[in-house]
Amino acid sequence: MLLAVVGRQPCQSVRRVPEIMEKQQRRRLSSPVEVAYKKLISDGEIQHDERQLKLAQELGKLQSSLDARHRTSRFVGPVLGGMLSSAFRARGGYGMYIYGSVGVGKSLLMDLFFQTLQTSRKRRVHFHSFMLEMHRKAHLLRSNGNFLRETPRLIGELLATEADVICFDEFQVTDVADAMILRVVFETLFKKNVFLIATSNRPPDDLYSHGINRDLFLPFIELIKKKCLVFDLSAGNNSTDYRLLHPSSFHKQIWFCSQDPSAHEKLARKFRDLAGKTLHETEGVQLRLVLGSELRVVHAHNGVAIIDFKDVCARALGSSDYLALAENFHTIMIKDIPTLSLENHDQTRRFIMLIDELYEHRCRLIVSTLMALNPVELFAQLRHSTTQKEQEAADLERQRKAREEVHHEDEEGTTEKLGFTIKKGHHMTAGLGDIIEVDELSALRDLIFAFSRCESRLCEMQTLPYQQVAVTHPKVEQASYVSL
Repeated sequence: MLLAVVGRQPCQSVRRVPEIMEKQQRRRLSSPVEVAYKKLISDGEIQHDERQLKLAQELGKLQSSLDARHRTSRFVGPVLGGMLSSAFRARGGYGMYIYGSVGVGKSLLMDLFFQTLQTSRKRRVHFHSFMLEMHRKAHLLRSNGNFLRETPRLIGELLATEADVICFDEFQVTDVADAMILRVVFETLFKKNVFLIATSNRPPDDLYSHGINRDLFLPFIELIKKKCLVFDLSAGNNSTDYRLLHPSSFHKQIWFCSQDPSAHEKLARKFRDLAGKTLHETEGVQLRLVLGSELRVVHAHNGVAIIDFKDVCARALGSSDYLALAENFHTIMIKDIPTLSLENHDQTRRFIMLIDELYEHRCRLIVSTLMALNPVELFAQLRHSTTQKEQEAADLERQRKAREEVHHEDEEGTTEKLGFTIKKGHHMTAGLGDIIEVDELSALRDLIFAFSRCESRLCEMQTLPYQQVAVTHPKVEQASYVSL
């Protein structure tokens, strides 16, 4: 009897096992984010990229964990569902940290993940905006009588009541105090079973590299590595900036240079075509900014504003101020942008923040420059000087380590280096009379990342696909400005 059973041909259901397993494998891989990514490829919107596909698959696994949590909560309630969801996430951590060079598709994949996520309790935020929000919440909590030490935990608990998934774009840390606050906020979010997705130009171990008091920052790095899957989108020499692959698709007549005597006249005609009025026919507006300040926009109409570079970048404005511009106008025209350099690093830093906000809100951008014919020329001088200074700072640091001549000063306070606010009191010398801040090297590298990203985004903002999205992108009507 046993011999007869062993010698028989497998039944039909047994023979179909490989086929069933193959179908299950295909079904498992066909997550919403992967389907959306492949559709972009089939529609000719993007090129196939193996690392991007791998990331889409990993994000799909995260979506499956979230879906499992959602289904569990529906049947057993949110409390028990939250407890059981830990089992689903034991292998994948509490999110993903995606890093890579400029233009490799980090934000694209995260946005696809966010858009295809089947929950309303989700949030996507640029990291600059998130930090501004954190400081506002902290101020509000302290003004209501909460202890300073308790505010980061309370912020985390408040955020957890608002979303189950938070996506951070352009994650970076340039201040150790912010890092220590973030550590408590993130710890609280993880305890509350909130999924966190972040994109960054740097791997976790390089965050706040060479920064002062970095030892206080290291526990936060370990927290990220412990709780999140770290994914290098640039692995395998995959550092292609896809924003720069199709210069032939650049939209004409949105980048004007004053080397052309008629540049300002062309810019004025462009304003008339978009706004429906000439510059002389428009009334200015007074834009209300944070902390009660105001920005006068001399020419604005029908969602179109034309502003001078000096008015928005030579003043002490920040991300929240540029956010107000992006929320009130669908098209921003910036006049007379100079060649950017370390000598005007304050203006350079503000210009980068402005472009970040306009890009994040899919605003249409039209510019006139004093000299640069394109984004690459706009940053050429800055690229040369920062590369040279980075090498000088790195050489001094190596000499410092070799000679072990590290000096600490007791002076407290803050100073500003390359447009970044840093703490005084930690210097190093190479024994050659050249004294530099320890964190200047970190500031230089952050600046290089920032202007490389800005250059890439400026190129994309000139393309027809971006212009078409910007034209159709809905702009919420705001009541934050008044006519002059």
